[in-house]
Amino acid sequence: MNLYSYAKVSRGGRLRKIIMVMKLIFFIITVACMQVSASGYAQKISINQKDAVLTKVFSSIESQTGYSFFWKNTDLTKIKVDVKLKNAPLEDALKEIFEGLPLTYSITKKSIIVQAKAPSLLDKIADVFKDTDARGIVSDANGEPLPGATVAVKDGKARAITNTRGEFILKNVPDDAIIQVSFMGYMTKEVPVGIRYLAIKLELSNSKLDEIQVMAYGKTSRRFSTGNITTVTAEEIAKQPVSNPLMALVGKVPGMMITPNTGQASGTIKVEIRGRSTVSSQFPSDPLYIIDGVPLTYLDVGGNSSYQYGSSGVIQNGMFTSGYGQSPLFNINPASISSIEVLKDADATAIYGSRGANGVILITTKKGKAGPTRVTTNISQGVNAVTRYWDLLNTRDYVKMRKEAFKNDGIVPTLLNAPDLIAWDTTRYTNWQKELWGNTGKVTRVNLNISGGNEDTQFSISPGYGKTTDIMTSSGSDQSANLAFSISNAAFNKRLKTNFRALLFQTLIQ
Repeated sequence: MNLYSYAKVSRGGRLRKIIMVMKLIFFIITVACMQVSASGYAQKISINQKDAVLTKVFSSIESQTGYSFFWKNTDLTKIKVDVKLKNAPLEDALKEIFEGLPLTYSITKKSIIVQAKAPSLLDKIADVFKDTDARGIVSDANGEPLPGATVAVKDGKARAITNTRGEFILKNVPDDAIIQVSFMGYMTKEVPVGIRYLAIKLELSNSKLDEIQVMAYGKTSRRFSTGNITTVTAEEIAKQPVSNPLMALVGKVPGMMITPNTGQASGTIKVEIRGRSTVSSQFPSDPLYIIDGVPLTYLDVGGNSSYQYGSSGVIQNGMFTSGYGQSPLFNINPASISSIEVLKDADATAIYGSRGANGVILITTKKGKAGPTRVTTNISQGVNAVTRYWDLLNTRDYVKMRKEAFKNDGIVPTLLNAPDLIAWDTTRYTNWQKELWGNTGKVTRVNLNISGGNEDTQFSISPGYGKTTDIMTSSGSDQSANLAFSISNAAFNKRLKTNFRALLFQTLIQ
């Protein structure tokens, strides 16, 4: 073998070695990449969460694997899942998490892309025939339909008004929509659209702004009232143990002064709205009283009445009592009153003319409601007593003060200038406050209400009995028995409505 041949063989062997080295390097790199990829998918994930937000689950996976999640135009904060994984591979963990969700995912390098699933052909066909309208009926707490109620989609544009039967229809309502129902005098209610047929029952509102107000010619609420009207409800009247409904208005009506003329429960009461309205001392400033639409005319104008004491009231047996006459409103049982409205200023004169110049007090009694017959009984008993007296001088302090005064003036007390020190017994003492007001008065009330009826006819019967013993009474008591009766009927498809109300009472003063 010559030198040339040896050199040729040497170069060929070196080339083969280089090729073998390159193949070995490529193989090592390939194996390393496969191991890296396998290690990425083979990372173990452990999560044990219940009702967890999907984004928090993603954050837990990112911290354990180093992968990052990406999504677009999808709110994942409202999706919650239950996850229970222990040393699970990434691929198995993702399959379990996304099972049943309207989402799909794909893995690209170290990123996990999340997006919404494309609707299938069957879903598209179902959407075409899907009912997107929401229907229902709105009623009050007693199940009666509420016409004119507002039904709307919260944060949406769909809106409807219930018809005379309380029914409504909303067009194109999403599945996750919230239906909002409102009606004057009732609490606003929100319900999910659900099965798309809704039976919504509203409860009466406790808000002062939504309380119903009687305006003589109609009804409104404080929220929409433009006049000067004050309403005292039956609940407020029931909290006060009074015999005369007028005393339940004390401190309730701005600009209204109520002053009892005597300490007797049946005595007259001076009522003044917006100050004095007459310059003559012989004319009272009493307002006009309207009971269930009927004016109460008992004012003794120019007779025994006066501005100082108001109207003399009802004279029994042709004789004046210590309280002049008897207040006619004493015969109305406070438990049978539904509400009292006080109209002032233009609200009074615009409706009742000059008769309402001193203001108008509207008294509305309770009426029957459609439904099964209900019997309600209320028995209460209380006491009246003076808890605090004026801090006045007793006999000893009075005598000491008188003697000090004579001493300071240099005058000697005599029978002529000081009979209280010379002739009278200076050791006796009588606390006239306790002597006159020290008794304990008793108040007893027994009320019964029977009401009911159907859609056309409703009735209400309310008998009551009251007995009051004043703190100044040595013997006897004021007793009153009353009966309120009302019946309402609607005939000829509710085109003819008749109402009959009667108030019967008897008062006994012993």
